[in-house]
Amino acid sequence: MHYLDLAAKIDQTAEFEVGSKWSIARTPTALGLPATVSKGPISADVNWDYADSYQYACSQCTEVPGWPAITSPFQWVTASMHFTVFQGLQVYVEGKNLTDSVARTYLNGNPLLPWAPGQNVGQSSSGVGYGYSAYGRTYTIGASYKF
Repeated sequence: MHYLDLAAKIDQTAEFEVGSKWSIARTPTALGLPATVSKGPISADVNWDYADSYQYACSQCTEVPGWPAITSPFQWVTASMHFTVFQGLQVYVEGKNLTDSVARTYLNGNPLLPWAPGQNVGQSSSGVGYGYSAYGRTYTIGASYKF
C-alpha cells in the first residue's frame, strides 16, 4: 500500500511541476505467441511478439505543439534450439528478430516525419535515434552448465 501511495505522490508532483507537458505513460497493447517442442535431449521454441502503435510523447512534448510522437506497430520473431549433452551441460543456438523488423516513431503519426527526442538535426531537435531503431538480426551460440 505504501508503494502505491508513493507512486501517486510522484505523479501528482510531476503534474504540478510540469503541467501540460506531463505525459501519461501508456503501455502499448502487446501480444506474444510462443511455441515449444521438446523431445529427448533436444528442445526448440519459436516466439512471435507484437506491440501495437502507441503515443511515445505527448502533443505538448515535441517540437511542434499539438503533434504527438506516435510509435508504429512492431513485431519480431525469436527462435532457439537447445541440446542437452549430459545432465547439467546444454548447448544452444538462438536467433532474435529473425524478421529483421525496424521500430519507428513518427511526429503526429506521419511516416514522412521520423521523430526522436534529444537529436539535433538542422533547426529541429528531432532526429532518428528513437524514431528509427533497426536492431537487425542477432544470432547467439552458447553453452550453459548447471552445478
